[in-house]
Amino acid sequence: MKKLVILYIDGLKPEYLNFMPKLASYAARHFFSPMKTVLGYSTTVHASITTGYYPENNGVFLSYYHKAFKSNSAHDFYWTHSFDFFPLFIQPYSKLLVSKYLTLRKKSYGFRAGMIQPVLDKICYEEIEGLPSIIDIVTKPTLFDLLKEKVNVKFYHDQFNTEYFWKESVLSAPLTLYYTTIFDTAAQKYGIDNEKFRKIARSMDAKIISFLEMHKEKNILIISDHGMVRTRKVIVIEQELKKAGLINGKDFIAVFDPTFARFWITDNNIIQKIKKFFSSHPDFEFLDQKKQKMYHVNFKNNKYGDLMFLCNPGVVLTLNPLQKKFRHGIKAMHGYSPDEKEMDAIFISNFIKPKNPKVVDIVPTIIDYFHLSTSPMDGTSLIKKKKTKTKKIEQT
Repeated sequence: MKKLVILYIDGLKPEYLNFMPKLASYAARHFFSPMKTVLGYSTTVHASITTGYYPENNGVFLSYYHKAFKSNSAHDFYWTHSFDFFPLFIQPYSKLLVSKYLTLRKKSYGFRAGMIQPVLDKICYEEIEGLPSIIDIVTKPTLFDLLKEKVNVKFYHDQFNTEYFWKESVLSAPLTLYYTTIFDTAAQKYGIDNEKFRKIARSMDAKIISFLEMHKEKNILIISDHGMVRTRKVIVIEQELKKAGLINGKDFIAVFDPTFARFWITDNNIIQKIKKFFSSHPDFEFLDQKKQKMYHVNFKNNKYGDLMFLCNPGVVLTLNPLQKKFRHGIKAMHGYSPDEKEMDAIFISNFIKPKNPKVVDIVPTIIDYFHLSTSPMDGTSLIKKKKTKTKKIEQT
């Protein structure tokens, strides 16, 4: 069996092949397809890619979530979250200052926000520091748990330093997974049409081909987690809600992700008022139960909100009026409906001809590649079935 190398490039969308001629040529000579993503951000898709399950079944959706116990600092997360829309270079310092030295809007509503750490980051830490790969919110085992003690896996996460791949331990591993965030970060910072972004893409084009040449004797999968949409409108969401007499922290607690407005309701009389506000606003889609089922985010509890509204493609929410005024915020964003064509991820391989691939198909495909088997997942293998002996993996 040939060794398998997976190049996982966060935020690489099919459109980028238009200005990445080397990778476009590689894709044309082998097998290429857009890949259907899931609703949410990179953390969400990481969990679906590494478990083979949709968010409603693996437990991971959005970063801020409800925990059913009281907190005397229920709103601390709210203030640090607002800095997500500041220029990238000052975000860490702003959040540290607020979280460490300021105590703002402390009220006890029985809510608390916690951060879900990205699944892949946890896996990366496991390799480096020996930490567990499964955090308490993930309800399914990851690929790394399934392959543990069966397949030697090497995982790397950095800014594409190809020197790693000359190491004997990497070159000899049955499975190597390499993850980089360069495209996601650059697109949000500069915008897809900006020459700085295009320059980064051209540089990456050369590095990717060098990487592929290094591993030309192996089977290759090149995947991403989502596409990217150009920002066309910024909404200072709290200002708009206040105009309608809706005050965060009074009748509800709200979390505003870049493309989601989510509410936990402490006064049922306010529900219709919130729905009326968003129904009259052309930039949002109400995620009722039917749509939650369609997007595979139909949770059996209100961990991620009692009411959820999704921005239309190209609309970004902010708590910072300066972002709208001076346009120094996010130039492109993801986290929109997975039915939006621009949200498609990418799938390129030198040995698998995919048919309508989805991000949840990656784990079943890898399990199948190593002639193992698991309980059925939401995704299915993209490898054409052959009669082979398989080992049963016990899922915990």
